[in-house]
Amino acid sequence: MLDDEVVFYCLASGIAALVAYFYFVQSPDTDPFILNVQAGISQLRHPGETAVYRSRITPFTGTLLSGLSIGKSAFSTRDGNLADIWELAQKASIGECSFGATDSVNPISSEELARLVYGVGKKLQNSQNPIAVMLPNSIESLVLTFAGPLFGTPVVFIAVEDVSVQQLEEFLSVAKPSSIVTTAEIIRGVRVPGEALVYSVKGDISGARSWSELAAECKQHSVESFPEFDEVKAPVSFIYPGQAGEVKQTVLSNQNIVSAVASQIKSLPYSQQWNDSDLVLSCTSHLSMYTFILHLAAIVVGARLALPEKDSPTDLFKLIAEVQPTVLISDDDTMKSLAGRADRLKVLGMIKLQMANSTLSRGIMPTTSVVLSFFKSVRLIHTSYNSLNTPDRALTTKETNTIRALTGARVIHALCSPICASPLAQTQLFDYRLGADNVINYGPVLPCLEAILKDHGLYSAEDKKGQLWIRGPACNNDSWTNTGIIGEWGIDGTLRTYA
Repeated sequence: MLDDEVVFYCLASGIAALVAYFYFVQSPDTDPFILNVQAGISQLRHPGETAVYRSRITPFTGTLLSGLSIGKSAFSTRDGNLADIWELAQKASIGECSFGATDSVNPISSEELARLVYGVGKKLQNSQNPIAVMLPNSIESLVLTFAGPLFGTPVVFIAVEDVSVQQLEEFLSVAKPSSIVTTAEIIRGVRVPGEALVYSVKGDISGARSWSELAAECKQHSVESFPEFDEVKAPVSFIYPGQAGEVKQTVLSNQNIVSAVASQIKSLPYSQQWNDSDLVLSCTSHLSMYTFILHLAAIVVGARLALPEKDSPTDLFKLIAEVQPTVLISDDDTMKSLAGRADRLKVLGMIKLQMANSTLSRGIMPTTSVVLSFFKSVRLIHTSYNSLNTPDRALTTKETNTIRALTGARVIHALCSPICASPLAQTQLFDYRLGADNVINYGPVLPCLEAILKDHGLYSAEDKKGQLWIRGPACNNDSWTNTGIIGEWGIDGTLRTYA
């Protein structure tokens, strides 16, 4: 009997020791040195400014990332343009997603996409005035991204969320569009410029044509050759309200677009980069410059891209369970509501959450036990904060870790400004560290940009604090541009702002 007890206690001790070994001795996901040195820093600095900060991907011995390196060999490449991305789009898998469908994602064939882009582009062709897109995040917005520029007609995306009728009218007066593509709900009560043709994607608009009729016409015609692409002309612009409600417009060149797309692809470690086995779900109704660039990045790498159907309900978390994406594109408003679910967990869920947070504190991603089971397919979440929003709408570093713990997915949190095609900075994939409660860590600058902080009010560049200025192919290549954002450089080279 005594021998049995000895054997039992020995076995129990051995199992406990084994569990403790795997729990406590497991190595972090990345070398701490990589987290401690996340940026390249110039040796020289000017009075009233910090040193220049760059991504470690683009050291000062070389140039900033300027494009997609299109070419048949490594010795003869070019940056590329929107026409090159269109060539890749014809091979991509793109579709709409909605609730209750037999197949959660309804794919659009490459032939159907080509006919739609060719037909719409030819129908709305106008070399002088742009096509105004007043739509939420949708497949129609993506079609118009190519349909206009490929026929020499610029496309202007107009902000439609949280704006008044008067603001929409001001946006249209600045855009001076030849055509407007929108919905009845968005344009209700808005005075439309008399010369503009209006196409309704959803709902009846007096004097407007139906988008579905236009699409049906396009599908009946064969695709001929596209006209020669005008690489000099800026293909895309965004109109949005400034912080004081004034009309702002950012015009994107081909260089801005391809450098921002390339940076999103290259900023991830090779083993974690998007690829043709990924299903990317754009889980936000808001069409921003950030979602626009990530949609193009998905096309470039050959990932499957799923966009919400225009009639889909607003609660997209249920959609995740149906579609089962591997990559999620979202925004901080949506992610804050997700982080809030931690307060509504039951006892077992709270225990799982505490264990996941403990694992994160050791630099290890808790991928084996997912608290919210409908996120089990998701490996990566991209979320962003727009600098025009109030600071309380930004996802805090603690909330970002809560999302990691809830979903078992790695999170990239980006700081965006409407003056730049690329995010200004975004967190490294394996950086789960918590800092002060009132400071948000946004990670290093993107490879297509370099940045400095300048003296501003009480913030001194001597203390590595100040107003953020940027330069590079994704914005203005030649001169420094003021973002208006107050931040500080961490000792690890990351950009931090105040919550």
